[in-house]
Amino acid sequence: YNKLVKMEDLRVGKVTTALNLRSTPSTSSKVLDVLSENDIVSVFSMQETSDSYGTWYQVRSANGKIGWVASKYLKLSTLTHISTATTKTDPNTNRDNNINIASNTIIGTVIRPGKTFSWRKIIGSCTLEKGYLPASTYTSETTTEDRPGGGVCQVSTTINIAVKRTGIKTEATQHFRPVTYANREDEATVSYSSGIDFSFTNTLDKPIVLELVGGNGSCICNVYEVN
Repeated sequence: YNKLVKMEDLRVGKVTTALNLRSTPSTSSKVLDVLSENDIVSVFSMQETSDSYGTWYQVRSANGKIGWVASKYLKLSTLTHISTATTKTDPNTNRDNNINIASNTIIGTVIRPGKTFSWRKIIGSCTLEKGYLPASTYTSETTTEDRPGGGVCQVSTTINIAVKRTGIKTEATQHFRPVTYANREDEATVSYSSGIDFSFTNTLDKPIVLELVGGNGSCICNVYEVN
């Protein structure tokens, strides 16, 4: 239960009372975050325990922390699929690794109406310490260089396409030169060191949640509306 589940298993719930987000399904475990009533969290898995709480859910908080809450304090919501996007390029081991890490970091992110999604805030710097590997990165209009995190722009670009299809306006920057996996107008390059972000504000009436899957040169983004 410590791994993120496949995207078809993703669920979303609303917190019914203020409570602690725990490191394991136990009230004696470390507190990772404090959740407020009506917070919306993504639910990745569940586990039955022998304590009085019975079932616990593994969730991601609005602050990006992943931990456990007792199921009795969470009301599960239904999701309506409103958009999807898929990009694909040639498979590359290091590149696919980077796409998977970025996707697993973002999957389950909930953006409430009026709130802003920021790639820079969620992903931060793509470092070796986080597991990112060197892969080809555009460094100018004519040069490339293998850097940790190379390839993650395919993830931001895929999200950009999927989100635009919902009618939400995005703030995105093109690469130095065209990429093979998307049209020029759909590109969303990101660079922590250069301060290049990809962002959007949810202008819909309901919260949305992002699902991402990457591998074998492809990246898929699904957008769901939380009911």
